[in-house]
Amino acid sequence: LDRFIRDRKLPAEITLQIHDELLIEIDPTITDEFVPALVEIMNSALELRVPLKTDVAIGPNWAETKPV
Repeated sequence: LDRFIRDRKLPAEITLQIHDELLIEIDPTITDEFVPALVEIMNSALELRVPLKTDVAIGPNWAETKPV
């Protein structure tokens, strides 16, 4: 994910990781492009017997996020 952000010079930054959660600050204008790429990258990060599932929530702050 970090490489995806850097290679495309996106206005996004992985701000915090807590266990299996990432807090990513992005420019709201790239949400439509960023979210599908984020899900694809995270779901395919590692091949396991049980599929990985990525949930995404967006909001102006952590307390006000809403699932996408």
